[in-house]
Amino acid sequence: MKQLIIHLLIITLFFTVGCQQIVQEDTLETEIIEKENDTEKISEDQGLVGDKEVDENSAKTILFEYLPLQVGYKYDVVHAMDGLGEGIEVLYKDNDRFFVRGHYGSALGFYRVYEVREDDIAIVFEVTEEDLDLYEEMATVSEASDLYDLPIYNEKIVLSLPIKEKTTWSGGEIIETDAEVTINDVTYETIIVDYEEDIAQGYYYAKGKGLVQIVYVIPELSEEPLIAQMIE
Repeated sequence: MKQLIIHLLIITLFFTVGCQQIVQEDTLETEIIEKENDTEKISEDQGLVGDKEVDENSAKTILFEYLPLQVGYKYDVVHAMDGLGEGIEVLYKDNDRFFVRGHYGSALGFYRVYEVREDDIAIVFEVTEEDLDLYEEMATVSEASDLYDLPIYNEKIVLSLPIKEKTTWSGGEIIETDAEVTINDVTYETIIVDYEEDIAQGYYYAKGKGLVQIVYVIPELSEEPLIAQMIE
């Protein structure tokens, strides 16, 4: 009788341990599957630049790297010839719009409004001194002005995502992304943008600096490219 009871106890013990092991294995397998699903979800949510869509803040960060618009930001890209080159200074900001005073070469002034949008930076308003009445009216714009009241006028996309070669948009294209430009013994890694209907062959934008060089090809003026570079 005692032997029978002992045998029954041993069988019960093995059965109980076996069940616990099966439950533990099932629980562990379930946890692994849940973690894999969570990892896949995180990867989908984060996105990858160039492969998936990026969120709006990330897109703006990338665009600002090549044209760091903020109040006080300026560049001056000049050539010895008066009509070549370009300079700007950001005067005011209104959300994602920036009011700019600038000049072409040293001869023609302009006012611009840039807008940072979902996947590009665009000039949404520009008037030069050739349109004197409107130009003088823009001179009255102040920090208190609502830049969103201005109409779209002479719109031009300056830069669009993704930042890679052969990215095109209406009126422009990124033609190179690793061009080196040396100015005053400092070398910059730049992207080159070519705009349609522009006398310049390429606009060179460097990370953290913005526009640093413009190359003009004007056979009537010179057999060699005319290079305007940033001065500081």
